[in-house]
Amino acid sequence: MCYSLYLSTSSREDLTKYNSELLRFKPPGPADEKWVGLLRHEHKWFVGSKSECSCTFRHFSTTELGFIEPQDWCPEDEDNIRATAELYRVIRGLLCAGEHVDCLDLWYDAKGNDIKEMRVTLSTVSEKQFLLFENHHLMFEQ
Repeated sequence: MCYSLYLSTSSREDLTKYNSELLRFKPPGPADEKWVGLLRHEHKWFVGSKSECSCTFRHFSTTELGFIEPQDWCPEDEDNIRATAELYRVIRGLLCAGEHVDCLDLWYDAKGNDIKEMRVTLSTVSEKQFLLFENHHLMFEQ
């Protein structure tokens, strides 16, 4: 496993209803306790992808380029793009319903002290631009 993605929300909604071939929500397990404790909202989820871990989403290791659409000079797997778009739609839907959402995107050897916080306003980030940043705690706003 390379990446782990955790999401928390104020919503009591069962996010497994959004599970698909490319996106899978499940309750975090005991091994995830260290990380889910960093999340801000009551209802916590492990977010997997078709690989069962969180590897097959769009991830960048740096925020230098910001949120950008897939580029020809950096080919990305189409399923990764589609999975990330599905995640975006779930997050956006929760925000539009008045809920709070944050997520934590971790590389396998992350340490608690190397995680950076980042506010993300989804009204300024399109579905095509949306991606995750390694070792970042993203706090979403509408």
